[in-house]
Amino acid sequence: LQIRRGGHCDGFRSKYAEGEGFFGDFGSDARGMLADKKFPVDTKVKLEATADNNKVVASKTFESPGDIRFQDANTAQTHDVIELNLEKKIGDYVTFASLNDKSQIRAGAKTTHQVGDGDVELKVTTGGSSVTAESKYTNGKVKASLGVGGVTDKSLGDFHSTVSFGGIPNLDRVTVGAEISGNQDGITGHTLGMKYGGSDYTISGSLHGKNTLSATVYKSVDSETKIAAKGSYNFDTKSHSFTAGVKYALDEDSTLAGRVDSQGNLGVSLHHKVRPGVEVSAGATTNLNDIGSKPKLGAQVTLGSMI
Repeated sequence: LQIRRGGHCDGFRSKYAEGEGFFGDFGSDARGMLADKKFPVDTKVKLEATADNNKVVASKTFESPGDIRFQDANTAQTHDVIELNLEKKIGDYVTFASLNDKSQIRAGAKTTHQVGDGDVELKVTTGGSSVTAESKYTNGKVKASLGVGGVTDKSLGDFHSTVSFGGIPNLDRVTVGAEISGNQDGITGHTLGMKYGGSDYTISGSLHGKNTLSATVYKSVDSETKIAAKGSYNFDTKSHSFTAGVKYALDEDSTLAGRVDSQGNLGVSLHHKVRPGVEVSAGATTNLNDIGSKPKLGAQVTLGSMI
């Protein structure tokens, strides 16, 4: 029995269709290192219980007492709905059912089979008045996914597809990818991207639609020092953003990080793992364009357990 984030019984929510582990992982090392959650600006205590890939988080932010949130470990997103999941393996199939505190019921099954040199996973979920179908294919060079969700007797719902492939002759360090999304009325979005990297660095770039270009750079200088940068530019609005940062391991349990962005925000943070499941973080952020302003200070304590 698992507790996880809920509230998707009537909508389409596919980790495959969102590009997780596929095209969506281009630049994830740089984005993760520079993420806002790594530089706390409030005071918070969190209690975590983790089972497999799912996580329950009860947190209290002292500026907002009693803030209780539930977090999915796959997406790091939070939701106020409690959902209880039960999974059972029957032969080659994994069946699952869930019930949340809004009396919404969701059920489905998934299975994985080897096809040629790759694996194909199929998953069907039904809940409320809609059905979601997902599939993904992986082998050593190609990863692809297709999801169709929100299908009802009156609507074909939405679709989202991703593909990435490497192993290009003479370009063994290059991976290219694409994603496309839409609905029964047509295509609503598309992205093209490329990643180039080795064991200690990655460079990625993406064109979102026809007007937004983004890029990331990540480099592991040595076992203690990592540097990263990300940026984007919109050709229509002529607007841009840029963030760069560095992370240094003081020892195997402690890291010191800093970042600065194009808006003049400078942040530093210290993270320490007290013991397995117990972590503390502290951070400070100030704006270099307004030296007279008070910096934002934050701290976070996380108490976790495996269930």
